[in-house]
Amino acid sequence: MTISALSDEHSHDSGRIVVLLLVLFGIFQAVLFAFSDGSCFDPATFCGTQTDRYGYQIAAALKEYGAFVWPEDPSAPYTGHPPGYALFMAGVFSVFGWDSYVPVIGVQMLLLVGVAFMIRSMVNTLLPGYGALGMALILFNPNILAHLNLTQNVSLEFFFVTIALFSTLAYWRDPKYRHAAICGVAVGLAMMTRPSGQFLLVSLPVLFILLEAVSVRIQRWKRAIGAGVLSAGLAVAVAAPWVLHMRTSGEGFRLSSAAHEALLLQDSLRHLYPGRDELGNQAAEARFRERQDAYLRAQNPDWDSLSRIRRGQLERDYLIDYYLSFPFDAAELAREVAISWGTFLAGGGEGMMHRFFGMEYQPQKSPALFYGTKTVALVFAIALRILGLVGIVEMVRRRDFGPLLITMGLVAVYVVPSFLAGQPRYRVVVEPALLIMALYGISYLHGRLRAATDAHRGVVGNGGRA
Repeated sequence: MTISALSDEHSHDSGRIVVLLLVLFGIFQAVLFAFSDGSCFDPATFCGTQTDRYGYQIAAALKEYGAFVWPEDPSAPYTGHPPGYALFMAGVFSVFGWDSYVPVIGVQMLLLVGVAFMIRSMVNTLLPGYGALGMALILFNPNILAHLNLTQNVSLEFFFVTIALFSTLAYWRDPKYRHAAICGVAVGLAMMTRPSGQFLLVSLPVLFILLEAVSVRIQRWKRAIGAGVLSAGLAVAVAAPWVLHMRTSGEGFRLSSAAHEALLLQDSLRHLYPGRDELGNQAAEARFRERQDAYLRAQNPDWDSLSRIRRGQLERDYLIDYYLSFPFDAAELAREVAISWGTFLAGGGEGMMHRFFGMEYQPQKSPALFYGTKTVALVFAIALRILGLVGIVEMVRRRDFGPLLITMGLVAVYVVPSFLAGQPRYRVVVEPALLIMALYGISYLHGRLRAATDAHRGVVGNGGRA
């Protein structure tokens, strides 16, 4: 099937192509499930608990106690992580039962199909005729499939952020308040799913002003300011009940606990622990944690009697002070940041697919499937990033500065905060934005190929005379 065949230029083919893509997607999903490790669909297994850290247990505690509490300590309010994914799971389980993750994954696949239709609409608006190709590249994206076939909270954030992307592009073409409002609600829901959404909130007040500026519509600056205030206000309103819960629980006005923030800071140190060259990462990390624990206990003799929240705050503050002391070699830090961001942008995400197949870190179980999955995922990611670079140039050439600002801005909002902990899982949320860039690249190359073909036919038609 060629690019031309996947285009929607011929209206009588577009519907059939979409149906064909959905049928192929359904067949492909059935094949994936046939090779899957069934234990990953059981909330009580190692695969289930390792993959789902912010869903089932919190949802089950909510069902049993009627409140957000820690499953292992119902007397303490739950503050670990925004509850959006747990609420999503609770809704699905209330309909289909609490024994299996399969219905959750099924709904996640429906969300993916919804994203695919949004991509088709966006792309056909920006690049008429390439919508079905965009739909196909989202539905069969290895990184997306690797994570949405497991219970990952990024699955839900992916859906909400795509709605925000869709509505922002709609505002760029037709600056109406309703598009800004939808964007704000979607960002608020993304914040309720994962705390990374808060970086989108920070960008909203200036986003619409910048869109006016790059669209040479700066005379509408009052509308742009209003759109920014409206979208940010709605995002805050959606997240406000959870933030107030955090405040009354003792965590302050934040989306996730201090302990969760400490975990992210700790994770970012994984390749920068002192003594790692001599001891190795694992031993160096263990020594660092021992020293941290010894220091905190020495400074707080009542450590064991402190609340979970207070201990998390002290651990976070210790790690922040460690970062601010800057005990790193600048060149080494820059290298690790580059590796982290490179992993974010070009990692295949095959690790989660290996887990789905029951062969994580175990290539001996099926070398062909293990390395085949890895190769396809990496080639797909790298190819689209290269096409995306071409696409950025093409967007500038076409003077499509609005889509360029929106897509590159969205990617930056997620890449930069990943700092030293970048991974393909975090990229799932921005795959639609990266795909739009790549499709601009494909459009450019397709146009050049078509022009070269037409020129060749013209030469042949003239009997070889130029």
